[in-house]
Amino acid sequence: PDMVTLAKISASESDRINATLTNFLKFAKTPAPVRRAASVPQLLREVRATVLAQCQPEVTYNIVVDEELTATLDANQIRQVLLNLGLNSVQATDAPVTIDVTARHVRFAEVLPLSGVALAGHLDGRQEGVHFTHSDDGPGIPEDARPGMFVPFSSKKPGGSGLGLAIAQRIADEHGGVLFPEFDLERGVRFHLWIPDPQRG
Repeated sequence: PDMVTLAKISASESDRINATLTNFLKFAKTPAPVRRAASVPQLLREVRATVLAQCQPEVTYNIVVDEELTATLDANQIRQVLLNLGLNSVQATDAPVTIDVTARHVRFAEVLPLSGVALAGHLDGRQEGVHFTHSDDGPGIPEDARPGMFVPFSSKKPGGSGLGLAIAQRIADEHGGVLFPEFDLERGVRFHLWIPDPQRG
């Protein structure tokens, strides 16, 4: 390789290492959530703008949400969760991808059956919260990668840090909520994020 090529490779590796270190620090030092009333539609639009600004392939990012929906949560942290999910969808394929995101207020009892497993026994099914779904029509997550998908540094994706989903789950846990995948789809994967809203009881 010539010097220009070597310089590009070096810069790319430097960026990758810096990104990994940044993600590690986010995972190691996830602060306690600072909950404030937030506009959920605004939060989703900000995530969409960031994902589209960073994407390489053609991406369609759809949002379905009531324009009046608000929730008491740490908007910066929930934005990070949805951004991690969005970037995972984009980086999983070189082909065009469609991402669909929804959000609505539901009781936890409506979300739990979707997981297919026993989850979060400490949560009251009557608790109200915000249920986000994040779906894509990409290649999905290989079966052999699913058991460790939330384990730090376990990524099987080329260049992946293995911290994006670990950070996302840590944030969901710190909010007293849950994050889990749904694989029984024709294509892609759907993630469910449920965050309790203390203002709704």
